[in-house]
Amino acid sequence: MGWPKLMAEVWTVDAEGRHSIGGYGVLTLPFSPGEYELSMAMWRPEGSAYDRALSYFLGANPELKHKDVVLSGNDRFGMQTVSTGNLMVRVGVIVKDFHLHGISLKA
Repeated sequence: MGWPKLMAEVWTVDAEGRHSIGGYGVLTLPFSPGEYELSMAMWRPEGSAYDRALSYFLGANPELKHKDVVLSGNDRFGMQTVSTGNLMVRVGVIVKDFHLHGISLKA
C-alpha cells in the first residue's frame, strides 16, 4: 500500500482537433504538512516504428493498455518511453490523528 501517490494523465489537442495522450506521471506526496509546488515528470510509451509513423501522420500517440503500470516502476522496466515534459502541481498536505493509528512521521 504505502504513502499516497498522485497519478496524472495529460491529454493534448492538436490543430486538427484530435485528442491524443500527452503523458503519464506519478509522484509521492510529501510526508510533512504544508503547501508544496511539485514538478511531476511526464512520459508516454515510444511505441514501434509503425506507432511513431501513426503519431506523425495521424496525431495518435501510443497509449498504455493498463494504467496501473504508471504506479509501478518494476512493470515499466525495459519499456521504451519518451519524456514529454513536466507538470507543475500545487498540493496542500494535512496530517491528522496519525498518532491514533500508531503512525509516527519522526525519523
